Amino acid sequence: MSDRSLTLTKNDGPSDSGSDVDAHLFTADLEARPSALGDLQRVLVTDDPWAEVPEEVGQVLFLGMGSSTFAASVAAARLRALGVDAVAELASSELLPPPDPEQLVVAISASG
Repeated sequence: MSDRSLTLTKNDGPSDSGSDVDAHLFTADLEARPSALGDLQRVLVTDDPWAEVPEEVGQVLFLGMGSSTFAASVAAARLRALGVDAVAELASSELLPPPDPEQLVVAISASG
């Protein structure tokens, strides 16, 4: 386990305690989440984002790391419930399937 800790700063220089995070940007991101989640809810209620998987796609492979893998697994489960062949995997896995022209790969990142 690392002894490094996360320190919120005003982004005015490095800190000895670990990774620096710009407190203003971090707060802005947190404050934007309710609006973003509301937008997502409206899309999920009024549209069917899962209906547009092209016919030539044989499988949808979602890739993520950490919490993005959890989000990927939810998306894959929703597609499977609709009869689409979909899986979620850790992006760092050495056991990923080989490239396939009929496979749609969707990479998910929480931090860019």
